[in-house]
Amino acid sequence: MKKLLFVVSCLLVLSVSPVLAQEAPAVVTAQLGQDNGRLYVSVSTGSGPAQTQKFVPAKSQTYGQMVAEQSQKLVSTYIKQGYVLQGIIPGGQMGNGNSSSTLIFVKSAPVSR
Repeated sequence: MKKLLFVVSCLLVLSVSPVLAQEAPAVVTAQLGQDNGRLYVSVSTGSGPAQTQKFVPAKSQTYGQMVAEQSQKLVSTYIKQGYVLQGIIPGGQMGNGNSSSTLIFVKSAPVSR
């Protein structure tokens, strides 16, 4: 009886279709660094060197407004491309008033059937 159950369970396992192969998800990391009234945004997609942009507030806006607007543009850009904000790594304050944070965006690969 035990042998029969063993054979049936083996056949059941063999009859189940294998897990579909998936590609690794696409990951984008973006670091927001604040330094002396400037905002630095470095974005890495894993292919090639990171792209860095520097932003300074316009005369008509405060530093906080500029950071909020640029952060919104960054998040909106990757959400529209199908990425999901997977995590935020706070970098904390440095002794000279500078700070940084890292955003991690993940886009899952489509399942091929």
